[in-house]
Amino acid sequence: MEPIADAAATASPVIEKRGLLDHPRGLWVLAGTELWDRISWHGMVAMLVLYMTGELLLPGRVEHVVGFATYRAGLEHVFGPMNVTQLATQTFALYFSAITFLPLVGGWIGDKVMPAARR
Repeated sequence: MEPIADAAATASPVIEKRGLLDHPRGLWVLAGTELWDRISWHGMVAMLVLYMTGELLLPGRVEHVVGFATYRAGLEHVFGPMNVTQLATQTFALYFSAITFLPLVGGWIGDKVMPAARR
């Protein structure tokens, strides 16, 4: 009677197929996805600032935005007088800061506050 061979010893090694420059194919998909994400992000930034300067912040329209006078007064108190382009750019900068740093605040709250509430 022949001994039963160990399946791991007889299995042939898996050979990973490589793509361009000897990188895995999935890396190129990931890089392409990141590229289009960055392109769409910068396009969105440009369109948002152009929309605010060309449509939203025009006299006669901006007065209908609730709380805008207070918002503009607060920004001008911190940064000085601003024209429409500077105001639109600063608004986007505040938006970008919020989406970048608020997850850190949420993580801190989750780590420091929420475990105490579970006890």
